[in-house]
Amino acid sequence: MNFILKLSLVFSCTMFSGFVTFAAQSFDADKSMKKPVPNEISESAKAEAALYKELTGKDYSKLDETSLYSEILTSFQSQNETEFSAMLTVFMQKYSQSIYADNALFLAGKMALEKKQYGRAVTYFQKIQDQFPQSNKVVSASFAKGVAYKKMNLEKLALRVFDEVSRKYPGSPESFRAGNEAKLIRSN
Repeated sequence: MNFILKLSLVFSCTMFSGFVTFAAQSFDADKSMKKPVPNEISESAKAEAALYKELTGKDYSKLDETSLYSEILTSFQSQNETEFSAMLTVFMQKYSQSIYADNALFLAGKMALEKKQYGRAVTYFQKIQDQFPQSNKVVSASFAKGVAYKKMNLEKLALRVFDEVSRKYPGSPESFRAGNEAKLIRSN
């Protein structure tokens, strides 16, 4: 019974932190596109990772960079959100400047988007843009951020992001998709 209570606490913290992120971005949407995202892991994410370690006995901090990233990929593919979140927290604490860090954040954003946690997805995609501006994931993260805004019915922000993708990255697959998304928004 104690295990179930702790596990429900993990899910509650995850849902609440996603809502807070969504609410903050919705309230201050114009500034969110310009504001840098701090290079820190939130206290709730750290607590969630510690709780996961306590509940499962799995200590991901003992894995090396490549092994931990491999485990992140595996949990992403199996859609194990709790395990993925715990591993991502450890990875970003230990290997925040890793060559895999942008990919790990992109997977986190993609998972959040699939789980309809749009505010959380925008946060991950914005972190890629802010912390890894030379990454090969920046274009995809920018487009995905526009998709998340569209899903949140923030069409003006989505349109702004899609137009930016088309302007900054002409000829990329994302620019064509962004152009199509912008046309759909404008036709409504």
